[in-house]
Amino acid sequence: MKKLLSLLISLVLVSLMFVPVFAATTINANEQRVLDRYVAGVALSAGKEVPTTAQVNVAKNFFMMDGVDFTAADADAVIASMDKVSAITKSVAKLDDLTSAQMTSILNAANDGAVAVSGLGLYVTYDSASKSFYLNGNNGLSVSQSSNGVIKQTGFDFGTTYAVICGMVVALGATVILTKKYNLLASKA
Repeated sequence: MKKLLSLLISLVLVSLMFVPVFAATTINANEQRVLDRYVAGVALSAGKEVPTTAQVNVAKNFFMMDGVDFTAADADAVIASMDKVSAITKSVAKLDDLTSAQMTSILNAANDGAVAVSGLGLYVTYDSASKSFYLNGNNGLSVSQSSNGVIKQTGFDFGTTYAVICGMVVALGATVILTKKYNLLASKA
C-alpha cells in the first residue's frame, strides 16, 4: 500500500510540474498583406529604405501574438498609413535627413493606421533619445523596435522553469535511491 501511495504522490507531483505552452497563432491573409507592404519599405528620393531581417521578424512576431487578428479593413487602414509615410519620405535622400515636422507627420500617419485597427487599442510613440519606436495597445500589448537594430526581448523566459524542473527530477531520483537503500518503504510489522 505504501508503494502504491508513494507512486500516486509522485505522479501528482510530476503532474504539477507541467508548464503551459503558449503557441503562436498563424499570420492570416490580411496580416500578410500588411507584412508584404512593410517589407517593400519606403520610397526615398535616392531609392528606397527597406526594413532589416530583424525588423521583419519583430513584425511577424507581432502578428503571431494571441489576440492580434487583422481584418481586411484593418489591413487597408495600415497599408494606407504606410503609403502616407512613403509619400513623406520621398522628399529626402536618406531617413536621417527628415525634418522634425516630417517626423511628426510620420508619427501621426503611423498612429492613424494603428488607431484604425479594431479592438487592439494601438498607438505608436517615438523616443528621440533612444531612437526607438513603441507600439502599445490593450491588455499589455507592447512591441518595441530600436532604429539602431537592437530588438528588446519581451515575454516569458522558460530557462528558470526548466532549471527548477531538472532540480526537482534530481531530488525525486535521490529520494527513490535513498528509499531503496535504507528500505524505507518496507512494512515494519
